Amino acid sequence: MIRPDRRLVAALRAALTVLVLAAAAPVRAAAIDWTRLPGGVADDRAIGPEDLIGQGVVLRWRNRGDRPFGDAALERAGPDQVSAFLNRHAATYDTANGGTLPPYFLRAGDDFRATGQGAALVLELARPTAFASGRIWDIDGRRGHTEQWRITAFDTAGTTLASVMSPLGDSQVGDGLPWTWVLGEAGEGTAAHIARIEITFVGSKRQGVGVGFDGFETGLAVTPLPATGFLLAPALAGLSLLAARARRREPRPADRIGSWLPSRRRDGRPASSPDPVDLP
Repeated sequence: MIRPDRRLVAALRAALTVLVLAAAAPVRAAAIDWTRLPGGVADDRAIGPEDLIGQGVVLRWRNRGDRPFGDAALERAGPDQVSAFLNRHAATYDTANGGTLPPYFLRAGDDFRATGQGAALVLELARPTAFASGRIWDIDGRRGHTEQWRITAFDTAGTTLASVMSPLGDSQVGDGLPWTWVLGEAGEGTAAHIARIEITFVGSKRQGVGVGFDGFETGLAVTPLPATGFLLAPALAGLSLLAARARRREPRPADRIGSWLPSRRRDGRPASSPDPVDLP
């Protein structure tokens, strides 16, 4: 019976597991790393369309009618002269009531803070992605002066792929808290096609909208079926090695026949024959 090397079988199973996972699910990765900005990070630094090109992202603000707004800006967590949002529970600026506010995050440009309604934060991706997510901070407001955001994914042709709405901020429930949006997961039907994301303000508040953005992530495209052949190569190599080892261990036909024939001495007599000197 052929007994394959257990260690080889375990390694082969691990390779096949990697193959299945790689072919079935997108891999998340940070889409924006502020520490990689040319010149480094700094409080109130303007972020224009060209600043993230090296990371495969063009980020810009636009108003209704696609009119450009002023640049967004980096904001340092904690109170200072210029802030992104007010934490009313703590009676201070740019701090969290829950979750973790990173040391630096993105705040809206001054034009948006003055007008609010209809503005959008647009992220154009150099490489279409299967998954995208991010966080919006401080979705609060009051009745008649609400805050709410719509996040929409588009493909390269401008076709809408999926859209999600944030909770309606008509009270202080979301004060100083993050809300996470997700596109392209759990059967949204957007795998490997998201090329542009628009985060549009749709609340009724017309000015004084405090907000912060962070945690932008994308997912590498799901591996298409033809490409899995490259991933199958290690598994096939393992199978070949397993077969080769099994062939080396399997007895040859002559060995199998000799195993049930009586062994013979050098003089041609059966091994059980007594030596002549032992005969009476």
